[in-house]
Amino acid sequence: MLEKVIAKLEAEVLALNHELNISIPEALEKAIANGDLKENGDYHAALERQGFVQARLSQLRSRLVRISAVDVSKIPN
Repeated sequence: MLEKVIAKLEAEVLALNHELNISIPEALEKAIANGDLKENGDYHAALERQGFVQARLSQLRSRLVRISAVDVSKIPN
């Protein structure tokens, strides 16, 4: 069961890393190309999403570290 949880968390980390490194920079480039960043809703939305993704990745990585520290053999049946 623990392996399923770890696999699910790792899959989400991979998806968020892809979004952070590929999708969001593309969205930012498109928004910057539109000009005037002060009133550019697409730009601000991409920045907000970037912040959310970074926070979620931090949370997931922390959770994975804590799960890795669990010794399943010491848990009573």
